Amino acid sequence: MTRSRENWHPVAPPLPAAAGKVLQVTTVEELFDAADTVSPGDTIEIADGHYLLPTVFTIRTDDVCVRSASGDRDAVILDGNHSDHGELFAFTECHRVSVADLTIQNVLHNGFKLNANIGRSVRAIVLHNCVIRNVWQRGLKGVNGPEVEGDSELPMRPGKAGNPSVARQFVDDCVIRYCLFFNDRRKRLDDEPYEQKNPLNFDGNYIAAMDVMSARNWHVHDNVFVGIQGRNGGARGAIFFWQGSEAVRIERNAIVDCDSGMWLGLSWTPEDTRRCVGYTVCDNTITRPGRTGILLSRHVDSHVHRNTVYDPVTDDERPAATDIDDGGVLIPSAAAACRPLRVGIENDGLLIEDNLLISEQDLHVNQDAGRIEVRQNLWFQSASPDPFIDSSKGDLRRTDAGEALTNSARPPHTGAI
Repeated sequence: MTRSRENWHPVAPPLPAAAGKVLQVTTVEELFDAADTVSPGDTIEIADGHYLLPTVFTIRTDDVCVRSASGDRDAVILDGNHSDHGELFAFTECHRVSVADLTIQNVLHNGFKLNANIGRSVRAIVLHNCVIRNVWQRGLKGVNGPEVEGDSELPMRPGKAGNPSVARQFVDDCVIRYCLFFNDRRKRLDDEPYEQKNPLNFDGNYIAAMDVMSARNWHVHDNVFVGIQGRNGGARGAIFFWQGSEAVRIERNAIVDCDSGMWLGLSWTPEDTRRCVGYTVCDNTITRPGRTGILLSRHVDSHVHRNTVYDPVTDDERPAATDIDDGGVLIPSAAAACRPLRVGIENDGLLIEDNLLISEQDLHVNQDAGRIEVRQNLWFQSASPDPFIDSSKGDLRRTDAGEALTNSARPPHTGAI
């Protein structure tokens, strides 16, 4: 696995100089004091160092930037190893907040947490050039927006614990860019208390890099995800959007050695709830996904194109482990397989085109997939010589041989379904 900054990783442009008043932080106490006293338009600048946080750090003020003073994301580390809280960095009732050029690590539950269900919600959060390391549930967790009482034109979302569906607000205009999400190893049951207390629920597989509900107008681009793995292969998608998210653009991300690349929508949500609307998923690369490269279910007018999924592992080489069905439901399997691109149910206007799949399995389409169009995709069961610059590290830029291979191939499946 590749965890450090590789020469092929996207390079973040530097942020402009800090605007407004600058609150300079050199200790943990100063960091928490700054969160309490910062005003709109101010910047919290953190000196290089390793900061062991005693509890969750929360921003509640609009128009704030939290960043390292040096601009070196590896030089400022916010560490939850001694924290009394399961979350590390939270956003509550704040808009237009940026976090840049720092690392968070060693978190039981959620690294960055958008408390969107509280008060006036959150919106326009930007994560820029951050490292999210060893977070044992979600590197970034974004929950549904607040419930809306009475008649509403807002879409319905699933209710909690089997309760009826309810209308909820969207969580708008967030950007995740140039970040590195990685874990040093596969998750264990003893990594966090929920799995220890409920081992039969997810069997150590309750983990993802990003898990976002009710998103609208989000942009996720130029990030790297490495080693997001459950105890026995059943982690959620490294990038996981659901609960009726809309106008989500996911592009130029690299996903390496994760159990699943992307889960975009699930099939088990109630029929009266919102589907995924207007996604654009393009120019992403996914290397050695354990169970699926991209899972798509319940989409309306989404476009998935120019993505590359490379999985040289044959099904005979895969151990018996947790698998997933077309809706993202975990199932035990004695013969687990990887579907590089998997289409679930109830889609209407889903276009899948110009994707490159190198895997023992081809694109998989559920018999109840709905109205989709599949065209100009390339599938190879294997490719030799390696068509990529360095697939061992996840660098799927094509070599000259790779360009020749793809240019000479005839798309194996084209047409409307």
